[in-house]
Amino acid sequence: RIKVNEMTIDPLRAIVHLETDPRNTKKMFGMNEMKLVDESGETWSTIPGKTFIPINGDGEWEVHLQSNYFKNPKKFSLDFGKIEAMDKDEAFIMIDTESEKILKQPSEPVYSNVQVKNKVVSFTMEVNEDYNTIPFGSSFVDAKGKEFRMEYVNDSLIQTSEGQKTFKFKLFTESYTNPIRINL
Repeated sequence: RIKVNEMTIDPLRAIVHLETDPRNTKKMFGMNEMKLVDESGETWSTIPGKTFIPINGDGEWEVHLQSNYFKNPKKFSLDFGKIEAMDKDEAFIMIDTESEKILKQPSEPVYSNVQVKNKVVSFTMEVNEDYNTIPFGSSFVDAKGKEFRMEYVNDSLIQTSEGQKTFKFKLFTESYTNPIRINL
């Protein structure tokens, strides 16, 4: 379930504010091919590179679409296209940094080869070659539920072999309790 909270139209773009229902069983990560269709059938497409922007990490999103400011339609249809989502109870990985093991990850395992050196944690992700997104936020939660900041290093996401990229981040502290949970 997705609620449309508001739509703002200015000369350059239309901005649609969306909110996912917290009772949804899936965590939404993004949308592709979203568009507005006005009452005359004209399509207002997404703006490349600025399509789907998370607002606060709690299921609020902003979608930027092309605008026809000089038309004043009374009705719109919102076509969601493709939605990227997964089960909420699988939308994280759990890592033991001492044993350098992944303890839990989504049911389709794509993460492996954990290493920790000089407070830098790295692991391999099996992804398509054109995948260039870091699928994590800027923090992790330890076994006691305390949140810690993590910093991406210069080469945070690099191609290591065909179909694999290595993700790296720096731990700012040693006072966390293993294992750590990193939300996707």
